[in-house]
Amino acid sequence: AGCGKYLENLVRNRLGVKARSVELNVSQRCSSSMLSKTDQQEAITAGQFGVQAALNGETGKMVSFIRRETEDGSYKMECGLEDVNHICNKEKTVPLTWINKDGTDVTEDFIRYARPLIQGTVSLPVGEDGLPHFVSRK
Repeated sequence: AGCGKYLENLVRNRLGVKARSVELNVSQRCSSSMLSKTDQQEAITAGQFGVQAALNGETGKMVSFIRRETEDGSYKMECGLEDVNHICNKEKTVPLTWINKDGTDVTEDFIRYARPLIQGTVSLPVGEDGLPHFVSRK
């Protein structure tokens, strides 16, 4: 419940009219229409790494992303394994240095962090009906 729900209740209670808010949530954040090439490559890498770890007998672990820089300073991601007990039900917040002093925008530090993550586009195969094709398992 965020500001949308607050405004919905305010309109309903003060104006006496029906109101509805929509919370942007997982479905919007996971939309394949917003997939970057970096997202796709890192998801494939993490999946392969996780399967190999499981085949090697690892359990109680999850795949983590380790951010690295190459010699020329460009972005690189490597996978690691972390004990789920050190991660589950924990919160990692956005560093305050990534938010401007007014609290209304992000800083250049955040932009430098985020820019490599949104690089490249992915063309999704679309059927005649306009719906994207996805892998299905039978």
